[in-house]
Amino acid sequence: MPDLITLTTKSFKLFVRYGSVLTTSPLPKLRQMPLFLNYCLPTAIIRFGDSSENEISFTCHLDSFTAMNTANLLLHQWIITTYPSIVLSYEQFDDINASCPLGLDYVVPPAGADKVEKKLTAVVTYKTRYTENYSKPIALSFGLGKAIKVNAIISLPTFKQWKIILDLDTNRATSKHLGVHFDLCFQHSTQGLPPNVKFKVTNSIRPAR
Repeated sequence: MPDLITLTTKSFKLFVRYGSVLTTSPLPKLRQMPLFLNYCLPTAIIRFGDSSENEISFTCHLDSFTAMNTANLLLHQWIITTYPSIVLSYEQFDDINASCPLGLDYVVPPAGADKVEKKLTAVVTYKTRYTENYSKPIALSFGLGKAIKVNAIISLPTFKQWKIILDLDTNRATSKHLGVHFDLCFQHSTQGLPPNVKFKVTNSIRPAR
């Protein structure tokens, strides 16, 4: 900041400002680094429920880099409230059988982290239409948190459990354990409630135990 000197006499006041002036030349426009970028994640439609009568499907991103299945808390509170028949179990960290919320220091980017609760505070387990050994039903769990903006991510533990192989040549994910394959599409991370759905935390209803 330039310094300010005030000179005062009976007849006038003189203000003198002085400081340094820095001149710069505009940088030349730089070319983009020659790397191929693709921000889209492989996405599969997963079928939930235990019968054709209560089946619903929604998309999940597949990301073998992440360490756990995660999902947005508000969206799945809406799913739980709207489709309780597909829910196998649901628990929150502050239930009677309390658990420690799981920190998300390595999941949530630091930008804006001070404005959100950086924890997984609930776990939902859904019934699925898939079976192992053609008989035993398979369930799928997600850790839920306010800070998780992506609707649903299936990660490395499920990759290993289901023995998933990604074939990006045929755009197909095959589960050797379940004996099924999932057709892949590639999308930017899906976020938020479905269009025209208005839902608040106060509208959520926990499924019966």
